[in-house]
Amino acid sequence: MSGRLKKMCLIAAAAVSLAWLPSQTKADWLRGHQLKAQCELDAARPDWSFCDGYVAGVAESLKLGGAVCQPDDIEPVKLSKIVVAYLGKHEDALPQVAFALSGRALKEAYPCPDKAR
Repeated sequence: MSGRLKKMCLIAAAAVSLAWLPSQTKADWLRGHQLKAQCELDAARPDWSFCDGYVAGVAESLKLGGAVCQPDDIEPVKLSKIVVAYLGKHEDALPQVAFALSGRALKEAYPCPDKAR
């Protein structure tokens, strides 16, 4: 492909992307009540579920950032149960973003020791 044709393709791709963007800019965050409902449905599943994967992803990202200190060998199902229990105790917070609520639950369950300054 010639340099000019490549440049035109890139410009066309950018134009299509920009035309598509305005309809997709509104964030549709998963909320606490949605996560709680999904986790309750998933509780009967014998294998990994959406709930387990979502909560494990939150836990891993917070652990990498040093915000939580759960054991390395913890099962995702246990993490999900911790989050569901937290959501059950904080019904008034369910309209909030699920990532933040999950983070609070995990920080409460697995706080990191204070680091010496």
